[in-house]
Amino acid sequence: MPLNLNGLSPDLFNLLNSKEYYTVYPPLNQAIFALGAWISPNSIQGASIVYSLCLLASETAILFLIIFLLQRYRLDPKRVLFYALNPLVIVEVMGNLHFESTMLAFFLAAIALLKIDKSYNTFYRILGSSILFAFSIGIKLLTVLLLPLVLWHLRFKKAILYSTILLGCLFFIFYPIMISNDISGFGSSLDLYFRKFEFNASLYFLARYIGYQWVGYNLISWIGPGLGIAGLLC
Repeated sequence: MPLNLNGLSPDLFNLLNSKEYYTVYPPLNQAIFALGAWISPNSIQGASIVYSLCLLASETAILFLIIFLLQRYRLDPKRVLFYALNPLVIVEVMGNLHFESTMLAFFLAAIALLKIDKSYNTFYRILGSSILFAFSIGIKLLTVLLLPLVLWHLRFKKAILYSTILLGCLFFIFYPIMISNDISGFGSSLDLYFRKFEFNASLYFLARYIGYQWVGYNLISWIGPGLGIAGLLC
């Protein structure tokens, strides 16, 4: 169904570098994109400023959360500078507007909530942390790989409660996609991401080289999903 939205035009669509693919961005990330388009419907620069401000807020939150967690683990808070002054973070987040920053902010907030004073009600700490973790996944799917590690450090009953709340939140977050025709497109693009795309992939490049030496062609359709499963298991 065609959409009649201010600022949405064939000229703008033609600027996309993946016009033939459905988006792989989860709903909360799309909501931020919608916010930028709503505030500045006729200016790419204006929308970019909105996204930059969102990312700047995320980066600020990350710095405070890292300091808090370093203190909880009795480590030198000055270690936050390893993140704050990392040129890769500065370029990719504020320069290229990648929302891994917002994903990380929600994830660290989820961990921090589990690490606050034990005098706070355990149920509310688990409730808040699991909701924040769901928000992190709702921005980028990457943090779902860290869920087993978080559950591992919780007792069995707490882990069950955490997982139940998290799954419930994810159901509501992804519900707009599930009830639309976009779910199959989202899945196909996610599959394409694992089987076709090549970027920032150190272990993959090594496996690709071995594949070329072994069979004479790129085994990405097997290597991509295999590395994804290996990462989840690890």
